[in-house]
Amino acid sequence: MSATGLRHTSVAKRRAEKQIRYRSEPVPGPELYGAVRAGLLMNGHTLASLCREIQVDRSYAYGCLIGKTNGNGAKRLRARLLDLAGVGGCDQ
Repeated sequence: MSATGLRHTSVAKRRAEKQIRYRSEPVPGPELYGAVRAGLLMNGHTLASLCREIQVDRSYAYGCLIGKTNGNGAKRLRARLLDLAGVGGCDQ
């Protein structure tokens, strides 16, 4: 196999791995918001109390969970909220 063929194979492999990684992230939406709320309630918190504790605006956290905000900071906050709520499925 030529060097060019090898390079294209590795590029295709990296793209496929990237797509798999993105699919493993939970999809923001009402279901995710509900799952996080349920997890927080089981741990004795509410979304509002947790947001006060970690000093994040509650409406921003809500927007991150439902997908209104989807930048890098929103993804990090979403991962943090999932971790604190005990909801699995995030590899960030």
